[in-house]
Amino acid sequence: MKPANRHQPQTPHPQAAFGYLPQNIPAAPAQLIRAARSLHARLLQAALPAPERSQIAREIAGLLFTAEANIIAPNRARILFLRLRTHAHLFSQPNPPMSRFDTVWTSYDELEALV
Repeated sequence: MKPANRHQPQTPHPQAAFGYLPQNIPAAPAQLIRAARSLHARLLQAALPAPERSQIAREIAGLLFTAEANIIAPNRARILFLRLRTHAHLFSQPNPPMSRFDTVWTSYDELEALV
């Protein structure tokens, strides 16, 4: 194992070291979940073109994954993270399945309470 270099500067965010994530990502998982929720509301607008829906779905998945990776979450929270990422992905497809949108908001409410 290689010894750690103590003279190497620390990055303020662990995600900043990868370079492909924006610097303005909020640090707290609850903030990430709220940001994903607001993007999910945009995704559910019917008038968005397919490329924009796909981009928003990827942003939602990234925010939810980052929030999940930065906490020790109970199994129920992990299920909700997966459910919300899956819904965003499916809704970005050309013919999204018909689903009740209130279950999405209920899932976000429950997830915020668990985190």
